[in-house]
Amino acid sequence: MKKNFVFVGRPNVGKSSLFNFFIGKHEAFVKDEEGTTIDWRSKSVGDVVFWDTPGVFKISNLPPVEIDKIIFVIEPNVLNYDKQIYLELKKKFNVVVVVNKVDLVSANNSFDFFDDYSFFSNPIFVSLKNRIGFDGLKRIVERNLVEVDNAKKVWAIIGKPNVGKSSITNLLAKKELHRVEDYEGTTKECLPVELDDEVLVDTPGQRKKALFPKYSNIFGIVFVIDLKVQRQDLKMLGLMYDRRKPMFVVINKIDMAKANEIKEIEDKITKFWDVPILKISCANKKNIDKIEQMMRNQEINYEKRIKTSQLNAWLREEIILIEPRLKFMTQIETMPPKFFLDTKLDDHKERMLKRRLSKKFEFGGVPILFQYKKAIEKTDQ
Repeated sequence: MKKNFVFVGRPNVGKSSLFNFFIGKHEAFVKDEEGTTIDWRSKSVGDVVFWDTPGVFKISNLPPVEIDKIIFVIEPNVLNYDKQIYLELKKKFNVVVVVNKVDLVSANNSFDFFDDYSFFSNPIFVSLKNRIGFDGLKRIVERNLVEVDNAKKVWAIIGKPNVGKSSITNLLAKKELHRVEDYEGTTKECLPVELDDEVLVDTPGQRKKALFPKYSNIFGIVFVIDLKVQRQDLKMLGLMYDRRKPMFVVINKIDMAKANEIKEIEDKITKFWDVPILKISCANKKNIDKIEQMMRNQEINYEKRIKTSQLNAWLREEIILIEPRLKFMTQIETMPPKFFLDTKLDDHKERMLKRRLSKKFEFGGVPILFQYKKAIEKTDQ
């Protein structure tokens, strides 16, 4: 049975442009003036029927079909009228809010221009003109066509041989599922284990290459090391970090080390990568219970959305002294978190900003992406 997705919003906010985006054609006429769409327009794409609607809104004027989702389109200058429509729609329908034209932020160069979007539930920030936030738009459809909400997230345990990956798996599962020996090579293949809320994949020890396990959809990475940290460990950690997935590092066998030895290992890691570090001992079961909690924290951070008002208050208070050209940023996507900036930064300042952003809003171990207006304009030429 086909599902009906209906675009709703006041005139000239971009409903017809979104309609064209989802159907992949320019069937709806788009013009910078009100009243261009005067009647319903629908198009079937796979299992979804998309409906474009006129800008004058009344519940009684919605298409006479069973509506599965309302895509409520607004602009950054939120009006009380938008809030009234949103509240009316929420009483009867499943509503997704899309904030279009976020590129107008830098054009207006005014923080007062932007509303606090906490009134709306998890809005998606886009600019159809500058191709911002398209991944978030695609998930509107993907989440409704594929039932994955209740699926357990899959975490891969990766590291060189004999650092304790199988021991960690057994302790978390509270069963002796995987063979553990004091020599290398006892784990020959990827072995999935279901926990209460996650699936853990124990992997063979790796030395020369960090091979990513080809199992299901790997959500995150638990990178395990011991006290014998070598260049190959750091190289593998870098390769895993570049996968842009939630991750954290586990230092095992801390019962056999002095405090200064552990500190040296932590310094080697944090010098290059912004990842949380958990110190454990499989031998005496120290901090084993914190591994699952760390996974859940990372899952929350991966889906975290920071208010535009919070981001820009932070810019004005802390970042302006380092990069005065940067006037505005907003989060346009989650999973992973992606931010739109009004000024292109060089590589050094981009790394600096990501580190500070991660520390300020506790994104540690979660990949952060930036998108710039200027970079987009160049690709369009």
